[in-house]
Amino acid sequence: MVKLYHAVHRSQNGKTLRVCLSVEEGKIVQAVFTGDFFAEPSESLIRLGEALKGVNLRREDLEKAVSSFLRRERVWLLGVEPKDFVEVILKAGKV
Repeated sequence: MVKLYHAVHRSQNGKTLRVCLSVEEGKIVQAVFTGDFFAEPSESLIRLGEALKGVNLRREDLEKAVSSFLRRERVWLLGVEPKDFVEVILKAGKV
């Protein structure tokens, strides 16, 4: 059974990061990120959500998946850091 979650996280820079998350059996089915920060290239947030499919809702797994994706895709962030994506996902999944 797929469960839907939503969370909002405020970064240390005061920027808002939101996630809508679908989870099944403790793994991400879909993740959609929005907020008032900048990411370049702009489509990188869509690709990050796709890259997280199948990742367990465990801090270690999320940290590895997020940082690996951002580094590999050379994503430039302003206002948020990789850890903010992990925090908002964990908040949404209540892990």
